[in-house]
This record gives sequence, structure tokens and C-alpha cells, in this order.
Amino acid sequence: APEQIQGNVPITRKTDLYATGCLLYEVLTGETPFIAENPAEMLMQHLNDDPYNVREKVPECPLALDGLIERLLAKNPDDRPYDALAVHTELTEILRKAQEVVSDVSPQAITATGATATVDPKTGEVKPKKKKKKDQSAFYETTWFLVTCLGLLIAAGVWLAMGPGEDSLYLQAKEAMNTTAEDSVVKFDDAKRLYLRPYLDSYPAGKYVTEVRNWLDVAEVAILEDQAERKAKGKREGRNRYENDCIAAFQAERDTERNLLESIEIFQTIINSIDEAARQPVNESAAKESDAAAATATSEVDLVDNPKYWRLIAERHLASQKQAFLTHSERTRIATEWMTVIEKLLTSDARDEGRKRMALFRDAFRGEKELEAWLDYAKYRQEGGPAEMPR
Repeated sequence: APEQIQGNVPITRKTDLYATGCLLYEVLTGETPFIAENPAEMLMQHLNDDPYNVREKVPECPLALDGLIERLLAKNPDDRPYDALAVHTELTEILRKAQEVVSDVSPQAITATGATATVDPKTGEVKPKKKKKKDQSAFYETTWFLVTCLGLLIAAGVWLAMGPGEDSLYLQAKEAMNTTAEDSVVKFDDAKRLYLRPYLDSYPAGKYVTEVRNWLDVAEVAILEDQAERKAKGKREGRNRYENDCIAAFQAERDTERNLLESIEIFQTIINSIDEAARQPVNESAAKESDAAAATATSEVDLVDNPKYWRLIAERHLASQKQAFLTHSERTRIATEWMTVIEKLLTSDARDEGRKRMALFRDAFRGEKELEAWLDYAKYRQEGGPAEMPR
């Protein structure tokens, strides 16, 4: 653990939790959190670097488990869970959630048939309860009774194989999507795995399919945004250009020393580039294949490479940053500083870059009456005409 390497703080139970995080990471991914050519480099990585998230290597890992391991591997002992009991409690809850669909449905299914059942707490397997032997009675040995019991068990097995009905699965998905901000990413991940994807897989033409697809979009955006935010915090590269652009925008958004208009420009660039790619002529059959792939995408790679989700993320952050700029008490100073930088480009060999950035400013704030003077200025300067900055 970092505190063992540095030797500047006491060794506590939190040190063992760091080791537990390393062990869980290797169990799930097949490799240690850090890989180095020599011990010295390995020690420096434990001190200064953040490992890749487990979900980046094992996409099917529940988000809650990924987050727990990330906290176990925190550099600061105070950021780790309180003790081993707390970790045990979280792992138990993660296991419970992974089994809750079977645990919730199975007893109801069996009860509906008139039989009884138990759920194995370790595997989630549904097993009929063994009947206690009472007295030797011809009643239990009669053919009609045995055939009836067999029929009930077969009916229960068929019901379980079919899974919950469409209405039941929809209501479970609806309840799961009523989430709160503080733990929304974990709940969205659970909703996606347990209800939204199962619904779309089982009922591709169901009566709630439009609503469920919209919920799935919300969940995917929240999950991808959280992954990009964590990469921005850990200063790691994204998996494609969309994620890299979002990471750059998040870093600019978080840095109070940087001009507020910088993140706005990056988010607007993401939106424009995605829209431009969508306007490019494509082969009709290729377009149909692309649409079908987007509608049925299930892997992490498919989702990361889908520009629709990155555009939604950029739109949301752009709206928030625009509001922050429009209500800022020093809005004029911020705009003046930003436009001064662009003016230097316009009067140099990089004038095309300057015109492009003026256009991005106009795209981001188009229709904003409060910035009408600045928009006029940007228009004239983009077209090469003379203009003075508003005061």
C-alpha cells in the first residue's frame, strides 16, 4: 500500500483493505493492478498512478463491485472503506442484487402452481422443498397424486424458464429508473443489466419498448459519463476520439484557472463533429446495418463507439456551462479574454483556426439575446470584417 511504501503514516486495517483490493482486482481481471519491469517502477505506480477500472477489462463486472475495488485501491487510507466488515456488507449486497431477479420471481411462480420452493443463497438456484416423510400411506403412492405433482413441477419449471411477464418486467424497470442523484450510476447499471436489457431481449416488439429504450439511453449515458469522468480525474486516455474529447472538456470544466469558454468550445466541437459525420452520404445498405447494430448493441465496445451517447453527454454539459457563463458576474471579462486569444489567431498564419473558433462561439450561443453584441462581433470577425469587442 502507498502508506507502507512512504512510511509516513501508521499501518492500520486500511492497509489490509488495499491488499484486498489488489487481490480482488487480480481475481476478476487476471492481472495485478499495476504491471512493471522492475520493483522500483512498481512501487512508484502504487504511489502515483491509478489502475484501469475493472469494467474496462471485464465489462460485465457490476458497477457497484467496480466502484468498491476502486475505493479499496484509494491512495489515501481515509478514502477506503471503514473496515473488512464494511467490505463484507457491500459484497453481500452486490451478490444479493445479482440474484434478486431469481429470488423475487421464483417463490411467486412456485406458489402460483400450488407447490413450494427454496432458493439456494449461494447459486440463486430454485429447488423444490423436499417433503418430510410422515407415515406410509397409499395416498402418496397413488398414480394420480404422483402425476399431479409431476405436472405442477413441470408447470413451475416452464414458468421459470419463461421468466417474468412483460408487465412485471416493465414495472420493475420503471421502479429501478426512479433513482436519486447520489447513487444513480450504480442504480442505472443495475437497471440496465437486470431489467432494461432483459426486457428488450425478451420483448423486442413489446408494448413498452419505446419507453424502455429511452430509459436504456439514459442509463447508458450515465454509465459512459461516469467512466469518462473517472478517466478525466485519473488523467487517463479514452477509448476513442469522442471519449478523449469529453475527457478534455471535463478537465477544462473542473479547472477553475481556465477560461469558462474553453470547455464550452470543446463540447460544441464534439456536437458539431458528430453532426457533420451524420450528414456525410453513406451507402443505404450500410446505413441500415449501422442502425440495426446500434439498436441491438450489447457489448461495451458497441456502446462506447456509439456517437449518439457522447452527443447527449456533450449537450447536457454544454447547457450547464452556458448557464454558468451567462449568469457569471464577470461575463464580459471572460469573453474579452477569450476573444483576445482568438484575435491573435486571426492576425497570424492561423487565421483559419481563428475563424473556426469564432464559428464555434456563434454555434454555442446562437439565439442568446444577452450576447447579441458579442455574436455580431464574432460574425464580422469570422467573415474578415473589422469590429470592436463589446464593452
